[in-house]
Amino acid sequence: MDVDKIVRGIFLDLDKALSQEQMKASLQRLEEDFYEKVREAIRLYENSPEGDKREANTRKYMLKKLIDLRSTKIIAAVLRGENVEDRLTKEEKELYNNIKALIEDFKRRVLEEKKKEISLCTITSDLPEPIVDITGRVLVLNKGDVLAISSEIASLFEKAGIGRRMG
Repeated sequence: MDVDKIVRGIFLDLDKALSQEQMKASLQRLEEDFYEKVREAIRLYENSPEGDKREANTRKYMLKKLIDLRSTKIIAAVLRGENVEDRLTKEEKELYNNIKALIEDFKRRVLEEKKKEISLCTITSDLPEPIVDITGRVLVLNKGDVLAISSEIASLFEKAGIGRRMG
């Protein structure tokens, strides 16, 4: 079988895949090496004597459109908790697993109550102006005052040179 027939067959597969993804709401099955075959077909076509730059660019555009459509469906499937790995290419499986892990990590971080560490901090110099805490209280801080504050705020006080952690 000559290269031109193989390339044309793969281009037809690309046409069919793009058409199906555009017409159907659900993610359609692609062979694991689908993108690899299409990339190689485009490369062969560009380097062949019959190759047409406009046709090659059209195929690249179609491939990008297919990737965009499928990526959107993959993200939606992850959010719905739907397992679609049996319909994905090898590149898409990696994308699916990465997105799934990112979303699971994001949910865990948002839903998990983070316990704040409390530090004792000694004020090392008088503050020229009062400060307001998160409850709205006005605090006048003088050298030698001791505060129980979050470790994050204690670090800021140390960096600003107005406080030092105790212990």
